[in-house]
Amino acid sequence: MAGGFYIENSTGGKEEYSLKMPYLILVSSVAAMGGLLFGFDFAVISGTIPFIEKYFVLDEATLGWGVGSLSLGCALGALISGKLTDKYGRKKILILSALLFTVSAIATAFSETFTIFILSRSIGGLAVGAASLLSPIYIAEIAPSHLRGRFVSLNQLSIVLGILLSYYTNYLLIDTGENNWRWMFATQGVPAVLFFVCLFIVPESPRWLL
Repeated sequence: MAGGFYIENSTGGKEEYSLKMPYLILVSSVAAMGGLLFGFDFAVISGTIPFIEKYFVLDEATLGWGVGSLSLGCALGALISGKLTDKYGRKKILILSALLFTVSAIATAFSETFTIFILSRSIGGLAVGAASLLSPIYIAEIAPSHLRGRFVSLNQLSIVLGILLSYYTNYLLIDTGENNWRWMFATQGVPAVLFFVCLFIVPESPRWLL
């Protein structure tokens, strides 16, 4: 056994719940997908800038607004997700963030106006803000205390992998025609849907349950 946690039962005693290492790694890896999408969403726009600038006819100020709208949503997501996760649980808000990642990817890819583009990216920012807060919290609360630092580092690794993945997909899609920027944003939907589905197989944080 890798470690465990205790929950007080109805008689006042404590029952130990132990988790095997492969299961801990699986659950932590699922939560760390929030970090992967964090990195992907932040970096993917770098490859689309020349194309969205031309498509939406943007000047320097509006282009900056288009790029920075994700950060605005991120700040709001981080601000409100703490209260929400304390009330409804880590798992439910992570599922919500995965859903927002998916909606943002699809809506951004199909944006026909700059206003829709901004709104879509801001929705993605909400998801980024929530995931940046909740993924490491969830991993820290599910991991045994003596392995907590190692497990939480999975989230940091996932952020870097997300950035790398976005650069690689942008590189592969750059010569796919005038709608290449749409495909660049749409590819985020694949890991977002996978994150959403996998979250249903992980347990709620034992610390939150207590």
